[in-house]
Amino acid sequence: MTVFLFQATADHYDPRRQPALGSTISWRAQRYRSLMQPGELVFFWVAGQEGERGLHGWGRIVSGPYKEAGDFRVDVRLECRIEPHIPASVIRANPVLRDHPIFTVRVGSNFLLDDDEVPALLELIPTAQRPELAHL
Repeated sequence: MTVFLFQATADHYDPRRQPALGSTISWRAQRYRSLMQPGELVFFWVAGQEGERGLHGWGRIVSGPYKEAGDFRVDVRLECRIEPHIPASVIRANPVLRDHPIFTVRVGSNFLLDDDEVPALLELIPTAQRPELAHL
């Protein structure tokens, strides 16, 4: 299973406010689109100020990549808002996650999580808000 981290900004697809749970939105698929398949897990990261930056939810890819208005896109369904969110500082303090590109690459909306990063990230999410993964 491939697991993604999709980055948003507060003014564009802010998973704290939109879409409604269960809703599907079209997300830009800049990188790794050849790996994006329906059913794949996506974590939603909000960029920005320290107080808001971090992990705010998760969902699933519900379409293969497609081209729209010159951009590649993929449809994603928001399945859970993580409340309270997991701050970037907490994630960066984890020895497995501290060097993830989300902290060093300043642009981009799509990131991959390595096989060792997925369980490390799941451990930081309250049990009731964790996605179920058959292989973990």
